[in-house]
Amino acid sequence: MGILVRKYEDDIVFKEAYEEAQRIIRISEEVRISLDEVKNESGSKETEIDEESNTFSRLTTSKLAAKHKIKTADLLDKMTEKGFLKLNESGKHLLTEQGKEIGGEFRPSQYGGYFLWNENTEI
Repeated sequence: MGILVRKYEDDIVFKEAYEEAQRIIRISEEVRISLDEVKNESGSKETEIDEESNTFSRLTTSKLAAKHKIKTADLLDKMTEKGFLKLNESGKHLLTEQGKEIGGEFRPSQYGGYFLWNENTEI
């Protein structure tokens, strides 16, 4: 089932639908994180602590940008300038080896994917 909402026809409905979609995505990520934690209980205590601290100290690009009070697009540009990301032929950002070395991670999703960064990543 689907609906068609055009931003230029009804801006308010479009904005509310977008915000609800973002809320659903956020909730689904929280559920996946809690399921991952349950799976880790069979491992050693040190591994659980390390993985748990990584889970909670990682931010998406948009959250990292908000933390530094800049726009997400500006942060992506800075990450590209520093060599942590690169642009492919179609204009999409890709994580470089240098980006991985500083703790960057790409997570695929049904909407394409997103990057995770350590919350103390220098920009």
